[in-house]
Amino acid sequence: MLKNNNITTRAIMEIAQRPFKRILVLVGWFIAIVIYWIIPRQIRGANKLSNDFFGMLELKKVFIVLI
Repeated sequence: MLKNNNITTRAIMEIAQRPFKRILVLVGWFIAIVIYWIIPRQIRGANKLSNDFFGMLELKKVFIVLI
């Protein structure tokens, strides 16, 4: 039973790995776009530098996820 469970969980992980990675990438891009575009437009330059910095951090996280 334990060996069978390990095989099935391994198969489920292999099947779920690609869609899960795609979902993570999409969520990461969405967060990056929200931080990079919407927030600076609403604040209009008050904290534009810090928002750009956080946007770059999110883009780096997305690229780490892609790799």
